[in-house]
Amino acid sequence: SAAFTVGLLHSLHAIKSEMASKRTLALEAMEVDQDIVKETVGCQDFIAASFGGLNRMDFGGDRADFTVTPIPLDKDRLKEFGQYQMLFFTGISRHASEIAAKQVAKIGENGTILELMAAMVTVGQELLMAGRFCDFGLLLEDAWRLKRCLGASNGKVDTIHDATMRAGALGAKILGAGEGGFMLVLAEPEKQTEIRAALRDLLYVPFEFEAQGSQIVYYSED
Repeated sequence: SAAFTVGLLHSLHAIKSEMASKRTLALEAMEVDQDIVKETVGCQDFIAASFGGLNRMDFGGDRADFTVTPIPLDKDRLKEFGQYQMLFFTGISRHASEIAAKQVAKIGENGTILELMAAMVTVGQELLMAGRFCDFGLLLEDAWRLKRCLGASNGKVDTIHDATMRAGALGAKILGAGEGGFMLVLAEPEKQTEIRAALRDLLYVPFEFEAQGSQIVYYSED
């Protein structure tokens, strides 16, 4: 939904012959989904869709108070990191806003878990910059264990995750609010055939990093 909203706003600006900055697109998309549509969603997806690239995002108290810091990986190392990643659709569709609302309601009691997850950001950044992708996969698994404590899983997701790990993955976690959607898997390239076989009933989605973020790829005055 964030990518759709960002793309729609970008197109509307183009129709009006306006150049919108990446920050503007992100903030306007947040306003649409959070204030107008009244969805309970975070801010990171709008920033990812607007800015593109592999970044660290830091947030302040206000949603406009955010910084985006590119993680400097050269072309070859970024390509290598991409070769460790796999994406599967769990087959479970859900309303992410409803799940996120339940998690937001429990922020107070889950403060310690959230602090631990936030501390992982700097560790993960350092591992990526050092090219330690196996260790990053193990960190991803640690992050999933914490996220699972927030209510992001269910029986089917647990089954998929456990099958992935038995097949040799370094780590796996559900993206977004949880309880369904897509699962990101980190695995050494030589283990991926076995993992795909273990998850053969799921849709495998090849992907690559996109460096530019939302773009106008076609424009005609007509």
